[in-house]
Amino acid sequence: MTSVGGARRRGLGPLTLPARANCIVPAFYYRAPIDDAEKWDEVSLQMTEELIEYTTSQQVAALMLEPIAVPGGMIVPSERWLRGIRDIADRWGALLIFDECQLAPARTGKFWSFEHYCVVPDIVTFGKGMTAGFANCGTITTPEIAEKTRGALGLPWAGTYPQDPLPCAVGLKQLEIVLRDDLTGHAEREGVFIGERLGQIQARHDCIGDVRGKGLYRMLDIVKDRASKEPDAQMAERIRYHALAEGLLLIAVKNYVRFCPPTIVTRAELDDILGRLEAAITRAEEGGPIATDIAASSSLATNSAER
Repeated sequence: MTSVGGARRRGLGPLTLPARANCIVPAFYYRAPIDDAEKWDEVSLQMTEELIEYTTSQQVAALMLEPIAVPGGMIVPSERWLRGIRDIADRWGALLIFDECQLAPARTGKFWSFEHYCVVPDIVTFGKGMTAGFANCGTITTPEIAEKTRGALGLPWAGTYPQDPLPCAVGLKQLEIVLRDDLTGHAEREGVFIGERLGQIQARHDCIGDVRGKGLYRMLDIVKDRASKEPDAQMAERIRYHALAEGLLLIAVKNYVRFCPPTIVTRAELDDILGRLEAAITRAEEGGPIATDIAASSSLATNSAER
């Protein structure tokens, strides 16, 4: 289902869904060709519907997306745009599926990130953060869809390891802790602090073009200069490298540096983390050398010009 390309797809040929079959044009306001969020919502939704009409069989089972597109650049849509996607799904008789594997539980300041938008999907997928690293994932849907699937079609709900008791027990305990300690409220409160501090850091460093995200899930968009907004993957990798020297482990994909502390992080720890992050940015801007060839990374999918 993903549009992730590069080395992850290399050599697979027809065994994977080609990127051109992805039809949803994202609400990426920072680099939108129209400098008007409301107008870009309108245009991108129209383009999405036209892609469905002209590049698919028009027999649409579902539209699947992250409510906040994390690997795509932490793209935070407006409620207007997400409601538009819901409307498109309804017009085409398709289900709306939200993938919350990276977003739930609690990380964005809501248990489910789609709760920020008052848009209810037909199906939600989850995993990763919900299961403390164990190989466990799940799907939530309506009773009507579940019953229809269970009945005539006979589709199984699991594969090789259904209902494994150990990861299920871990997942249940993690859920109990999230609810017991109100980690959702904690992410919302500390998210305000992070937003303010990252905004201050952005103001002091020209290589940070934009800061996006919600709650405890943020991303720095690293650029060559703010006027052009040209992505700078080399600088992002330098920041990641120097952050590691500061004892801070970050994810850098292309020019996107992800900031995602654990949901149990304290205010004192966040203050320390943000200080280390700014130190790393300063050292990267000073031109400190790194020993990493970003072109060798399968996750970065860098352009040949950057090799």
